[in-house]
Amino acid sequence: MTGQDIYKKALDSLGYTDDSAIQRKALTVLTQIYDELFDASGEAEYSPPSSLGAEIKAKPRLTNAYIYGVASRLALGEGDGEQQQFFAAMYEKAKARLTRITTVKRGRWYGYDSDD
Repeated sequence: MTGQDIYKKALDSLGYTDDSAIQRKALTVLTQIYDELFDASGEAEYSPPSSLGAEIKAKPRLTNAYIYGVASRLALGEGDGEQQQFFAAMYEKAKARLTRITTVKRGRWYGYDSDD
């Protein structure tokens, strides 16, 4: 999936049309979300997108988190409080689920740490 794919899905979810003002913000927003989701991604190499056309190595379980996060930040930039709140809640829910999954897979649950 490319950054452009995520951006387009976020726009569609918001019901926005693509315009140059929103698109100028898209790469910055996508990079912010990439930074936040990097630990949950399981990727070994940190490689933030350099353009919207760049491939995002997102596992399927990360796709919705990316879309919700980008939608939330774009809505915030547009001053669309209602949409921002909705997508921020969806993003936080998806991110919490990812953190829970990652934590369990790494053996860290209920204080148990398999690395010790």
